[in-house]
Amino acid sequence: MTSPIGPGGRAALTGFLFQITRTLSQALDHSLAVRSGNIEDGDATLILEPLSGGDLKIETAQTAIVEQHKSRSTPKRWTATEIIRDVLPDLWSAAIRLKASWPTQYRIVTNGRGPTAPFHEFLKGCQFVTEPGDLPQASNLAVRAFDTHFNHRGLFYRIAETLKLDPSEHCRLLKVLQNLTVIDRLNRRDIETEIDLFLRGLTEAACDVEGKRHELIGRLFQLSSEGQTLSTVTLLDESGLPIKRLSVGVKAQARCSEKLTHDLGRYKYDRAEDIRISPPLLPETKTVLLSGESGVGKSWLLARRADELRNTKRCAIILRNIKDVDEIETALNQILWTAAGFNFRADARTILSRVQKAFPNHFAFWITIFLDDPETSCLEQIARQDWASLGVRIVVTSSRITKGEIEACFGVCALVTAPQFTLEEVKSFLVTNGPLSEIGWRSLPSDMRRLLRHPITAYLYRETTLRDTFEPRTE
Repeated sequence: MTSPIGPGGRAALTGFLFQITRTLSQALDHSLAVRSGNIEDGDATLILEPLSGGDLKIETAQTAIVEQHKSRSTPKRWTATEIIRDVLPDLWSAAIRLKASWPTQYRIVTNGRGPTAPFHEFLKGCQFVTEPGDLPQASNLAVRAFDTHFNHRGLFYRIAETLKLDPSEHCRLLKVLQNLTVIDRLNRRDIETEIDLFLRGLTEAACDVEGKRHELIGRLFQLSSEGQTLSTVTLLDESGLPIKRLSVGVKAQARCSEKLTHDLGRYKYDRAEDIRISPPLLPETKTVLLSGESGVGKSWLLARRADELRNTKRCAIILRNIKDVDEIETALNQILWTAAGFNFRADARTILSRVQKAFPNHFAFWITIFLDDPETSCLEQIARQDWASLGVRIVVTSSRITKGEIEACFGVCALVTAPQFTLEEVKSFLVTNGPLSEIGWRSLPSDMRRLLRHPITAYLYRETTLRDTFEPRTE
């Protein structure tokens, strides 16, 4: 059966698909807004099939990029002659319509093989001179083009002759060549894979990626035929992919920090009044039990460690009195997912795996979820999720739950016991940061000082002494 599309038409279609796929890839890669997930950081403007020259022009606030896309159906190498004769005129046409002072990158992009090493050496050599006349004339730097060999200076002037330039334009041509790159052997399938990896961060679910890629490519087909100009943010937004979703990772720490500030207020935690000199640290293990009798200051120790995590650019979430694992998932959706512009509820693994990519690998745990006095019955549900593989540490704070109960569910648990105040800390709490004078402190009986090592007792004593009716001999 004969194909309705002839060999030439098939090659043209393949070339256009390569061009559009590369255009989409660069639209996503070079948008400053895309990179940061923050529209306010800037945007990239796409100029498709620009009349000024090139197949694609991308403009940002900082730079411009002009690309010429060349597809080949055979593995034949691009020669220096073909590049000078068939490609550079289009790029030069784009260059002369740009501001000379605007930093611009020029690219020849092909799925075929690029020119031989001598031409690349010529482009590299252009970067080390300020005027064409400074290019070397050494015979060992010969580049074959137009059936002869040229040294670097001779090749430059042959390019200028081919482009029919006046001598006054030579310095500008040199600048173009200094910023020219040949990108070869690009496979359309590999480009699509890169696009899909990017779109995975914008779609609600992984199954949506391929459909959204096809939708974007179809949109670019249409726009290219019309020679349209649009921003990457607009392109994505019109396809139901709001750029804000990329902030799910880059803004996770700020969003958790905002929630933590609210939670520390509920605990009435004030770092300035936290007089513990060296409270125990939380080990870098996947599950920790912060234990201690009631009133010993577990909640303030939890608050302090959460605040410290925030100050090291990690995330901390505090959840109080939870009864089942769904409450963790709900909190992750509210704090991280919905705030980033996603419309549908996601499971904990989807959210955490997306956000985890934004944090440095040297963090064993990029987020710690503090469960303050949870129901014992929910531990088994929580343990079914492999939190550690997602970079999550679970810290349980309780005076009821035992280390053995947590180990029975999670397999591993490190125990941290919240200590009583030292006498030095009690003195700091009541004298340095409290109402007692030095004489008042020394007048306290030794057994009273020992009682005051219990944080809640010290707190109640301090609050009592602040009353106008306080009678130390009777109270």
